[in-house]
Parts: sequence; C-alpha cells; structure tokens
Amino acid sequence: EWVDERLLDKNTVTLDTHQTSPLFKLFGFNVLPTWIASDEIEAVHMAENIGYPVAVKLRSPDIPHKSDVHGVALNLRNSREVSNAAQSILDTVKFSYPSANVHGLLVQGMAKLGSAEELRISIAVDKVFGPVILLGQGGSEWNIAQDAVAALPP
Repeated sequence: EWVDERLLDKNTVTLDTHQTSPLFKLFGFNVLPTWIASDEIEAVHMAENIGYPVAVKLRSPDIPHKSDVHGVALNLRNSREVSNAAQSILDTVKFSYPSANVHGLLVQGMAKLGSAEELRISIAVDKVFGPVILLGQGGSEWNIAQDAVAALPP
C-alpha cells in the first residue's frame, strides 16, 4: 500500500514530492527521481546517483512556499553547486526561520525543457461545497486565483 501510516495523522496538512510520488506512479504518472538528504554531503551523494542537472529543495512542513525563502535551487550541474546550494538553503532557514521544523532536503532530477509540466494539486474545504480539489500549473509563479481549476471529489 502506498500510504505511509504517518501521513494519516490528523495534523498532516501538506505532503511533499517525495511523499506523493508513489501515489502518482500508481496512477501512471511519470515522476522525476527524488531523494531525501539530511545535509549537503548527502545531497551531493544523491545528486551523483541521480545524475546532473538536479534541483535541491528545502523539506519543511512549516514553510509551504519554499521559493519565498530561497529554499529552491535549480539546474545544479556539479557537486560544488549542489553542496553550496544545499548549505545555503539550510543556513538561510536556520537563520531566518529558527523555529521551522526542517526535514532535510529533496534532491530531484531536472526534467528536460519542453518534455514535462509541473503540476500543483491542492485540496481546500469550501464552506458551501465541502472538499474541493484544485489543479493548476506548479512552480514558484503559481497563483490560485488565476491558474487553478476546481473539481469536486467523487
């Protein structure tokens, strides 16, 4: 079964890429390889295994919009870039958001330009309709008011 029992906790509000990838694979979506690293040394090791270029992203349930806190580094092409980006992300969060619960970093392969789309899926509870699924373009420029479409779950 794809669901990790820890995800069923009532206090879980968001799931990251690493947590949702098994579900997307189950439904036939192609997903990029994603690994969890605790520090810059592990991030470099993961990047070497995945192959360059990679993205390094902050993993914290307390900071939902990683790009707002410089928690995302894209198109990293070698171990030096990965190490520097990972350390910078962790240092910035430690300094700017000392109380944030940080679960390390996501290291993810980069999609070839033009061959993939970034998707954002959110669930909201509407006062009238109840649970609503919001689908839209992913990425740092995502704007729910402009880019999302709503669907009611079955």
